[in-house]
Amino acid sequence: MTLKRILGAVALLLTPALAFAHPGHGDSGLVAGISHPIGGLDHLLAMVAVGLWAAQQQGAARWALPCTFVGTMLMGGMLGFEGLQLPALESGIAASVLALGLAVALAVRPPLVMAVVATAVFALFHGVAHGLELPDMSSPWAYAAGFVAATAALHAAGYAVVRFLPQAAAPLVRLAGAASAITGALALGGCAHGPSNRQLGICAGAVAGGANLDRNLARFLNDGRIELDSNTVERSIRPIALNRKNALFAGSDDG
Repeated sequence: MTLKRILGAVALLLTPALAFAHPGHGDSGLVAGISHPIGGLDHLLAMVAVGLWAAQQQGAARWALPCTFVGTMLMGGMLGFEGLQLPALESGIAASVLALGLAVALAVRPPLVMAVVATAVFALFHGVAHGLELPDMSSPWAYAAGFVAATAALHAAGYAVVRFLPQAAAPLVRLAGAASAITGALALGGCAHGPSNRQLGICAGAVAGGANLDRNLARFLNDGRIELDSNTVERSIRPIALNRKNALFAGSDDG
């Protein structure tokens, strides 16, 4: 394959990102979108594996697999923006790392339809995960452009590794796939036997929020005159509030 064709394939993968990268979007959203696939080991391994696996294929599968992943991931991101929660999201992502790693390690060449469907299912999990982690006050379009561009770049990197390395280095690529599969299996086991990273993040946020209330809680514990809630005050002002409400109708023809 010539360099011209390689660059053409990369440009095709980047087309969705360019379509959403309109001027005026916040840079923080774009940077967050780019860093999310790269910063997460599960996303990173899966997306590089898609590029490696595509390069091991023949014919249309070489471009169909990366394009399917990017397109379906973008649709999953849109669903994530709307708050869609896929069941077993973390397990699905870990399973994608395991399956794609095995596909690279074994250099399997399934029928095109089967490969595309499997790639789309994996991409949906990754896309929803991206969408659910949209940073506050960030443009969703800039964020989407970021994770689409980063994903396309990771696919292109994996593809280039296989296509440009000498044939003698093929066992190293398959060994990398095996290592990725092992990582996915370990992650899948962690999802089955323990809380997910997002669940741990929610718990950590709750603990941090409670720590911010430490001063007020200490006052309640040290001063017996302070009530834990405001029920006593609310009960005392209730007659005043009701009387004021009733007095507003004084002199009204409607009563």
